Amino acid sequence: MGGITLAYSTPGVNMLEGRRDLGVIWDLRIAPGYRKRGLGRKLFPLALTRAEELACSLVKVETKNTNPGACHFYGAMGGELGVINRFAYGDGKRETMLVWYYHL
Repeated sequence: MGGITLAYSTPGVNMLEGRRDLGVIWDLRIAPGYRKRGLGRKLFPLALTRAEELACSLVKVETKNTNPGACHFYGAMGGELGVINRFAYGDGKRETMLVWYYHL
């Protein structure tokens, strides 16, 4: 069906910036046959609740401009677009990194 992964205090995850008050939504996936049923809207708050339990004050999630569905979802879930980096990937695909923030 689907799942969500929260990274926290994980060596090697650069997005955590070495901080212990920061969580990163590492992955949110819903199987194609189960999309558009509200599963992401149910899973996402669970990850934020877990981040609060871990004493995080901030959670962030990265997506790309080439994934408008994810951009809409993270905005609708109350995210604040904080980073727009047109040169993050450097792969010539003209993809832009977008990082959404959730203050807890």
